[in-house]
Amino acid sequence: MQSTKLKVNWSTSVIVITLVVSVIVFAFGYVPIKSLYNDFSFLNVCLALLIFGVLFGFALQSPRYIVLTDDKLIVKKIFGTFSIERSNIKRIESYTPDSSEVRLFGSGGFFGYLGKFSNAKIGSYRSFVCSFKQAFLIQTFDGKKYVFSCENRDEVINTIKSVIK
Repeated sequence: MQSTKLKVNWSTSVIVITLVVSVIVFAFGYVPIKSLYNDFSFLNVCLALLIFGVLFGFALQSPRYIVLTDDKLIVKKIFGTFSIERSNIKRIESYTPDSSEVRLFGSGGFFGYLGKFSNAKIGSYRSFVCSFKQAFLIQTFDGKKYVFSCENRDEVINTIKSVIK
């Protein structure tokens, strides 16, 4: 079984958004943590845990690389994996967002564009994108749509297209 490992690169916008939001979250998170020393209240503990939990949760979902095997496309995230059987892929093509993009649930650039998005052209889809310049769309036979990004996206597209019937 042969596999190809392709790195997921971060665009400049993802890097900037991640840095700016991290600084803001840590600045606002510092207040409840500092107040824990003075007033150990349940509300302060919950607020601090919520702020850092959200930050940590998005960080763990950020894709690191894509592995293309003979039978699957696998997204390796910082924590966990997501995979699609290649036999379930109906369509694959490059993807460029347009002005109709709407984030339904997830991150709009913080550690990537992750979560549930929608677009007038393709409808609702799940996103694992860190650079839209390297993005591609997959539609499965069960109607689900996913957008991924990785280096050499054209290699992934051509490899999968060569076996789609």
